Formats: sequence, C-alpha cells, structure tokens
Amino acid sequence: MGYTIFSNNPLLAEYAKNHGQDYEIKLLTTPAMEVLVVVKAALRQGAVLVSNPLAGVRMRPIRPGPRSKGGGFVDKPLETGRPVAFNPYVSVVTTSTKNAVDFQSVRRIEEALALYRNNARMRIIAHNDESIASFQMADMEMLVSVLEAL
Repeated sequence: MGYTIFSNNPLLAEYAKNHGQDYEIKLLTTPAMEVLVVVKAALRQGAVLVSNPLAGVRMRPIRPGPRSKGGGFVDKPLETGRPVAFNPYVSVVTTSTKNAVDFQSVRRIEEALALYRNNARMRIIAHNDESIASFQMADMEMLVSVLEAL
C-alpha cells in the first residue's frame, strides 16, 4: 500500500531527498489550516487517514518544573487557562490508494479544521526563528515516528 504525505513543513524537502521514493510527498506552501483542507479533499476522493491530523497541532508552552534527581529541571505544561500555541506546521499521512470514502477519516479531519476555526485567535502568533525551528522539528519528529511505524 502506498502513502501520501501532505505537509507545509520545509524540513520535509530534506527528508524527501532520502525517502521521496518511498512516499508520494505533497509539500505545500500554505498555512496549516489550508493543508488540512487539501487533505480533506483527498479523503473525499477515497484516501484514508493514517496519521492523526491533530498530532502536534497544539503545543502547550512549558515552564521549568521541579528539579529532577539529575539536577536539571523537568518541563511541565502550564496550567489550563494559559495560551496554547498552534504549530504553524502540520504533516498528515494518508493512503495513496483510493477506495470508498472513509467517513471516520473525514470526521477526524473536520474536527481538526473545527479546532483551527474555533481557535483562530490563538494561531496568529508572531514566532521568532528559534520557535519556528522548534515547531518544524517537532512536526518532523512526529511524522518520522508515524512513517517508521508503517
């Protein structure tokens, strides 16, 4: 079975140099929500979700927690009520083969789109180069873990 990767993460271009023959890669230059819209269109044509479209989309800011036994700090999520940053990069894996529409996949992508629409204010955040690099790396790490599990 073949797989398609939809992503707006520029790090995927480097990954594709070594693994592009294994997957169909659709590297988009659109915001994350638009990537999900493109995935939804593919699902309506019979592709099936392989990865969770919400994986890594919301990232809680972290603060240093209590000291660990090794002397460093343990990161712990901020309490509820604090802002949640939306990762501007999203990567979604679907099957390349087209079958009957999988309504569970369509429902999951619609839930992801609803999350974006309902939290539009939170995703418009100015990020510095360091946070952009962190978002890109977090998205790539999740994508690679999905691909390794296939």
